[in-house]
Amino acid sequence: MSSSTPTGLLDHIRSRRSGPRSKQPGARPGSFVFEGIPRVGKVSIGVRDYSPTHYDHHEDLGLEDCLAYTNRSNPTWVHVTGLHEAEKIAGISRVLGIPDLFVEDVLSTNGRAKVEILEGAIFVQLKVFEGRELLNFQQLSIYLNHEIAVTFAEGPSVIFDPICKRLENSQGRLRNRGTGYLLWAILDSVIDHAIASADVIEQNLLEVDELIQEDHTEVSASDLYSQKHEITSMLHLVRPNREIIHALRQTSNPLIDADLAPYLDDLRDHSLSLFDECQALVDYASGMRDYLLTELNQRMTNVMKVLTCISTIFLPLTFLAGIYGMNFTYMPELNQRWAYPTIWAVFLGVGGLLIFFFRKKRWL
Repeated sequence: MSSSTPTGLLDHIRSRRSGPRSKQPGARPGSFVFEGIPRVGKVSIGVRDYSPTHYDHHEDLGLEDCLAYTNRSNPTWVHVTGLHEAEKIAGISRVLGIPDLFVEDVLSTNGRAKVEILEGAIFVQLKVFEGRELLNFQQLSIYLNHEIAVTFAEGPSVIFDPICKRLENSQGRLRNRGTGYLLWAILDSVIDHAIASADVIEQNLLEVDELIQEDHTEVSASDLYSQKHEITSMLHLVRPNREIIHALRQTSNPLIDADLAPYLDDLRDHSLSLFDECQALVDYASGMRDYLLTELNQRMTNVMKVLTCISTIFLPLTFLAGIYGMNFTYMPELNQRWAYPTIWAVFLGVGGLLIFFFRKKRWL
């Protein structure tokens, strides 16, 4: 089936909404049930242990291996890819000391973005957009305390690539900071990719706008409705980012150092710019749809105007033809030699006068 929108984001949203919802109503709090569509074959665990003087990177670790990275003096980043194995996610969380209620949020991939700030920990959940031509998104959950940062992603994501490269570079600022700075770096990458996704949608809208200006019959109202639905859905998903960043900026939690304030302010500005851009794109798509409907209505009005004028021209001619088409015996004009050309002259004269009148009134 062809995509509803050039970016494919709308089809991705529909597929997520049509996915199975395994959790039963009335389940007890902290139930470990995956809600969503699996995006990888198996759940994998990767660990990056770093400090200003060293950097270790390990992939495909087991649950027992994660225990070795707890209670360390230097920051550790544990990244979990895949969420469909609920018991394994619960086991990882128990080893790393993540509360059960947060694990329940991690496994619910259609949950709303949010931030929870505890005394010694922070939990953030939001949607990650990515893609160059075909767009998609996935849920990202982040839990951190002073020693460890844990990220849960539905599948592989390119948003982590620049962060990993910065960790590998011993000259980078990221190696010298705590888990709070890592949280900022991840959020910054998330916002940057969301802005790039919004730019892709904007470019598609500009192309549709140019097509409407050239020939509006090539674009249907349903296409524009899909475009608007797509950007409206994106707006709904990125709106909570402002609240998350604002809450991190205002918190007194020691995980967020005071010197992170300028970075969070800059990130908040980017988030506001993203929200404003999405809102502007919604208005843009609505304006194009209204313009297209106006053009279609105007075209229909012009067609009806021409048809009405044609009907009006033929109305008196039909009247005259009806009179002389009656089968009365005594109709003096029927016996005249000049009757036929005369009636044609009357037809042409009446029609010409009506056309002249309509053109003068600019109805034709």
